[in-house]
Amino acid sequence: MHRCWDIPEVVRLMFIPLAQPEPNSSLASLRIQIAKRKSLPKLARCCRAFSEPALDLLWMRQEGILNLLKCLPQSRWEMMDNGAIRFLEALEPADFDRVMFYSRRIRAIELRHVRTELLSQLSAVNLDCLLPNVRSVDWMEYSPLPLAYLQLFLGPLTTSLALGLGSNTDLSSYSSVFLWLARHHRPLAKLEVRLHLTTSPIVGCNDALADSILASIRSSQQLHTLSVPWITVPLHHHLAALPKLRILKVSHLETLEFPGDMAPDDGLSGSFPSLEQLTLLVRRLEVASNTLFRSFTHSPISDVKCIVDTAPTRQEMRDYFTALHDHLSPDCLTHLWAKFGREVGNEISPVNTTNAIIPNTLHPLLLFGHLSSVTIHTLAGFDLDDDICVAMAQAWPSLQNLSLRLPNDHLVLLGALIPNTMPRINVTALIAFAHHCPHLQRLELAVNATSLGNSDVEQSATRLPEPQEKLAFLNVLYSPIEDPPLVAQFLRQIFPALRCAVAVNRHEEENAAHVMHSRWVEVSTLLRSENS
Repeated sequence: MHRCWDIPEVVRLMFIPLAQPEPNSSLASLRIQIAKRKSLPKLARCCRAFSEPALDLLWMRQEGILNLLKCLPQSRWEMMDNGAIRFLEALEPADFDRVMFYSRRIRAIELRHVRTELLSQLSAVNLDCLLPNVRSVDWMEYSPLPLAYLQLFLGPLTTSLALGLGSNTDLSSYSSVFLWLARHHRPLAKLEVRLHLTTSPIVGCNDALADSILASIRSSQQLHTLSVPWITVPLHHHLAALPKLRILKVSHLETLEFPGDMAPDDGLSGSFPSLEQLTLLVRRLEVASNTLFRSFTHSPISDVKCIVDTAPTRQEMRDYFTALHDHLSPDCLTHLWAKFGREVGNEISPVNTTNAIIPNTLHPLLLFGHLSSVTIHTLAGFDLDDDICVAMAQAWPSLQNLSLRLPNDHLVLLGALIPNTMPRINVTALIAFAHHCPHLQRLELAVNATSLGNSDVEQSATRLPEPQEKLAFLNVLYSPIEDPPLVAQFLRQIFPALRCAVAVNRHEEENAAHVMHSRWVEVSTLLRSENS
């Protein structure tokens, strides 16, 4: 065997692709990933040079502790009919020699609904540390009882912790978990606290749990990622001073009222000095107001996401975008994602078109000249025109993705929810994106293609200095169309790489939306035949 195989680092580099997930979740990719992973135990048994690197990669990430427990002496356990494991007698530290041979290789573990009885028996063994080298622990539970055994799975090197809590229990009962973290565990660099929702998508703030979360991170000066259900005023002021906090997600923000003497001051340059990504899930959009965003005036925020439970008014959406305009740096913001109003369960809320987004609503966003992705979904729809399309294209030359539409659940029922809606954006306005956005790859926008004429197609070649070669996907949503061949010719001239133009389909043969969809299918067919 060549001497290069005697170098563990070289062998590890060769084996790493076998442990990496496939880039997509298709059935073919899943089969490839399974086949690759099956190669690791074979390599581990092949020779001594391959054994350690292959075992390290095989055990590096684990889903649950079943594989570990199967390393115990076979006389100590048995498998039950439901696939779970049951201990036959009390365990002793000597039983874990083989377990520790493999557990020291684990760097990340995901735990889901571990039986309290099992955890109690493991805890009784009094091991120093079950996972001595684990860096990341992700545990979803619906009861605080199993989480009382969290110390079993945290090691001296653990810096990332994600806990999923059940909202159907008294949330205060989880406080002891975070208070234990504050007293006994080293400061974390990443903490995620997720609520498992059973009823309302927004759960009101539990002060006791919020205070215990704050206690668990009070000494974490290295904290760079935090996901919490709520942000209270004390927590806000603590986070604002953290020097390395880059990612902040608040998933149940219902209200945040600052006392007069504690309100954020946009003159404080030390407030959230490193924050780059901000995600807010709020009950009402007015919570994401000037008062909150004033904290981020000097933050290098590049990515903002906002999901609103209750559909906001047009003025509230305008105020939100104005708050971004007034307090975020135009040189930093590159990604904007907003969903205004969402469904609960299978219910579809009615669409109030009086609050549709109009050009004036979007004007504050034109300040951000470095935006590369803009996604805005609203239950109220859009009422835009050609002028705002030109303004957006000119303001955002780095744009790669633009999505302005209803949420997914409303697209199918669109014909029933917004009857006789005619987009005011003419299909010829797409020339502005072809001209000013050379990097645009994906576009979702309703247009009116009924008035396109031969003269428009002929003039498009002269109005455009050169074709836009990047756009590969166009979703025209509920766009009316009369002449598919002419529209295909027009799109082919301005977006020669475009192969697909999809539209909404209500799957009713006699419905006008179905006819419209059929015509856009013809457009896509013509585009593909020309580009093949």
